[in-house]
Amino acid sequence: MNVLLVGQRWFDDQTLAIELRRSGFRCDFASNLKDARRMLKLNRVDLVLCKAILPDGTGFGLAKTLEGHPVSAFIMLELEDGHLWMPAIDDGRDCIGRVALSPDKFKRLLEDFSDPLRHFTPAEPPTREFREFHVSHRSSTPGKHRKARKSPSLVLA
Repeated sequence: MNVLLVGQRWFDDQTLAIELRRSGFRCDFASNLKDARRMLKLNRVDLVLCKAILPDGTGFGLAKTLEGHPVSAFIMLELEDGHLWMPAIDDGRDCIGRVALSPDKFKRLLEDFSDPLRHFTPAEPPTREFREFHVSHRSSTPGKHRKARKSPSLVLA
């Protein structure tokens, strides 16, 4: 699974990137909107994690360019006492307006995202967040799964 981290913070503090790599994600970095768009044109990306405010635009502007492409995106909203993760794009569909996730809920979602084909027992149902953001990874037949998504062919303005 390929993740693009967008924002200067990811260069300065690579804690999230280290955690993602330990979970099996491949991470690329872009410090601004221009670099992010360039990297999205050149690389297959499954998940975009972006700061809300970038030097040359916003994470919301980047999310708009991802609509219609097989990628999911979250925007990190910084608060005085921490941060929240706002869902922005769910497998190419705009989902701004959904409930923002606390860091703990977001971490559980990433764990589900890193292993979308795992089987759930009745005692361990998938989280609500998993169902909302990973419908594309599961077929309608229990126990059967779709093949992994094809590489997106992004044409960004």
